[in-house]
Amino acid sequence: MSNTEKWNGHTLTVEDIEGWLEPQAKAEKVDLTPEQRHTVARNIHKIYETVEGIRPDYLGHFLTAVRKNDYTEALARADLTNRRALILYLKYFYNQAPSSFCDQ
Repeated sequence: MSNTEKWNGHTLTVEDIEGWLEPQAKAEKVDLTPEQRHTVARNIHKIYETVEGIRPDYLGHFLTAVRKNDYTEALARADLTNRRALILYLKYFYNQAPSSFCDQ
């Protein structure tokens, strides 16, 4: 089952996102440690949970900018790890999130 299907079925996990991230990070030549990959996966999952109303949570400035598709603001707010991983956030939400994500 794809991450999009899991998102739509409300069964998406951090581990699902990590599974997607590892090969994408290699393909994009984004050098992240396993801990950094896990942090990025948790951040993506946090946005998913917030969007879906599973856990309405304060996202903070960086994740709010990512959520709003404002990557200029996200870049300004990102720490070093998230700055390096910004392409992965962009690719995840463009390719893995359902099309309704952009409408919310």
